[in-house]
Amino acid sequence: MSPLEIFDTYLDQYHYYFDVKLPDLSSIQGIKKVVICGMGGSSFPGDIVADHIREAYRKDLVFVNRDYSLPYFTDNNTLIIVTSFSGSTEETLSCMKEAIDRKLPLIGISMGGEISRICSEESIPYFSIPKVEGPRFNTGYMVGAIFRALVETKVIPRQDEEFENIKIIIDPVKLHAQKYAEGLTKKIKDRIVTVYADVTNATAANIGRIAVNETAKIVGYASVFSESNHNELASFDQSPYPHAFLLLVNPTMRPRIGQRFDLLKELLPNTNVVYEKINCNFENILYRDIYYAMFFSYIGYYLALESDHDPVATPTQDSIKKLLKQKFGSVT
Repeated sequence: MSPLEIFDTYLDQYHYYFDVKLPDLSSIQGIKKVVICGMGGSSFPGDIVADHIREAYRKDLVFVNRDYSLPYFTDNNTLIIVTSFSGSTEETLSCMKEAIDRKLPLIGISMGGEISRICSEESIPYFSIPKVEGPRFNTGYMVGAIFRALVETKVIPRQDEEFENIKIIIDPVKLHAQKYAEGLTKKIKDRIVTVYADVTNATAANIGRIAVNETAKIVGYASVFSESNHNELASFDQSPYPHAFLLLVNPTMRPRIGQRFDLLKELLPNTNVVYEKINCNFENILYRDIYYAMFFSYIGYYLALESDHDPVATPTQDSIKKLLKQKFGSVT
């Protein structure tokens, strides 16, 4: 199945919240906070979950951990969820081993690999993710599984209405997003891409960066306005490289941030920069994050084609995983 065929059913993936086969979670009780361990495209589904819970319940209950070790604050009332599409990400497996050694509440989510094997051997609750070519293209399955795990462990109330509405709300703008992304890639190809957002929407900017880096194989970054004006701004007027600045605009963003972004054109008149504001009018951050995940899937795909890159293959990541194992062995 090609990426475009996958994108056609992208929003359907979120229905996995209803369809996922549930493991026995009866032993997991009294959870006060959640740490989701993952890397790259396996980590930002956790950010989407954390954003929604923070907005809907005004609580910081979910923390995303991108490291070899668990955060210092984890205790017996902390649920550890290890997420890896491949099931073999070494940083995530290292956290999984630590959780097992410390006898912390633990759930595994993957398409298979070592996480599946360890969960089976250690009788750890496990959510299986349907296999899709390219881990960045099956975000909906991971998001659905994480949400359902939190519902079933009574960390959050049921999210049925939110998930029933995902396709209803986002599907009408899907074709426009695809066409817009296709046109935008022709403007920003062969440039260093920086995806900007306000603090509240930093997850969406990071999703964009991952798509630019991993799918398109193009140098790109994510940054936050207006903090970027206090440091990055000093470097661009001396940069010899062509840049593209993308600002993610939404109803909750302070107007001042958009004004500061517009000022960059005046401040950097002699630089080779493409400026673009990307609007998303959804009030709910869950739907904004999902929209931007879909939009940047298109961006990454079309940028890859424009640059004659394979949008699915990740040869450099595959090589570094192989070298790490050859030179240093397993961290678990």
